[in-house]
Amino acid sequence: RLSDPRRLRSMDDHVLHVDDDGFVRAPVAAVYPVLTHLTAWPDWWPATRVTERRGRDRVRIVVGRVPGRRLVVEARAHGWRHDAGFHLELTGSVEGTVEFWLEEGWDGTVVHHLATLRAPGRGAARRYRRWARAGLWGCKDQVQADVLEST
Repeated sequence: RLSDPRRLRSMDDHVLHVDDDGFVRAPVAAVYPVLTHLTAWPDWWPATRVTERRGRDRVRIVVGRVPGRRLVVEARAHGWRHDAGFHLELTGSVEGTVEFWLEEGWDGTVVHHLATLRAPGRGAARRYRRWARAGLWGCKDQVQADVLEST
C-alpha cells in the first residue's frame, strides 16, 4: 500500500499531478459506458492490456509492450457517479488516485482526468502522462465513431 513507509522510502518519489481533458462530440450518455467499462479499455486505449479481472471494480492494467518500460498497476474503481464519472485507486508502477468526470457542454462532453500519483522515477511519470493523453484521444475516437455508426 502507498501508506507503507517502507514502500515510500523505496520509491524515488516523483509526485505527478496530471490535470487533462478532452472533448468528445457526443452526449454524456454515450461517453460514460465506454469510459467506465474497464475491461474494454484495450479496445480503444493504445498500448493497454487488462490482464486480470477481479470482480467488476478491480483490474490489472499493463501499459506498454517493452519489458522494463511497462507500467503495471492494480486499479480499483470506486466512487461511481452515474453519467458523471468515477475514481480509480492505483497501486503498482505508479500509485495514487485518479478521477475521471464528465461535463456536458459545447454540443458534446468534456472528459476530465485528474491524477495525483507517486512514480519511481521520471520515466514512469512520463509514461503515465503519455498513456493518459493517448487514452483521452482513444476514448474520443471510439465514442465519436460509435455515434456516427448509429446515425
